[in-house]
Amino acid sequence: MALGGDDSNPASYIHTVIIIGNVNFCLSPLMLHSVSMHAHKSWSWQVQHLIEKCMTFGMSMEECMEALAKRADVEPVVTSTVWKELEKENKEFFDQYKQWMSEKRSASSS
Repeated sequence: MALGGDDSNPASYIHTVIIIGNVNFCLSPLMLHSVSMHAHKSWSWQVQHLIEKCMTFGMSMEECMEALAKRADVEPVVTSTVWKELEKENKEFFDQYKQWMSEKRSASSS
């Protein structure tokens, strides 16, 4: 996946938004690929969508764990487990995401 500029967030390549109640869930090819590879439980789908939402805001795994624990009552170990599984299945994407995060943070601290 080619990134389109200095501030391009790889997680911003979202093509579908699902609205359930008052919550918007963003669905990307990253999540579709991951979910199609394994049969996940219903809650795992929800956690994946919430993780992706966090990623669109440029959150790290730790920040996402904290946000989901506080706002969605998702245990940090669940968020961490799903995130790590996504990392294994989508290594190239997460490498680019981490690089983008590192560049973003170093630019904001300068």
